Amino acid sequence: MKPQAVKEMQKPSVSNQKAGKTRIVVKYDVGFGNILYIRGKGANLNWDRGIALKNTKSDEWVWETDLPIAAGEFKILINDNRYELGDNHPIKSHAAVEIKPRFS
Repeated sequence: MKPQAVKEMQKPSVSNQKAGKTRIVVKYDVGFGNILYIRGKGANLNWDRGIALKNTKSDEWVWETDLPIAAGEFKILINDNRYELGDNHPIKSHAAVEIKPRFS
């Protein structure tokens, strides 16, 4: 597979919701006893301390907010100390994003 094709597959899936919450769905099986966290900028996110995501399935984690986000960004962490690989993910108000993070 060409490197460019791999990069295209790893782009987050984004859709706009007409009203309501901004929603990030993370598809990753982190393993028993571990928790995924989100850090970033916008909607009470910050880069100093993560917020735990809600585990909805064995390989699905969700973060939602009603707060406005003008131009935010985020990254996912395992146990709030191990960052995912790659660039920050952009996020705007009322967007629905699904990502599949990669960790080393």
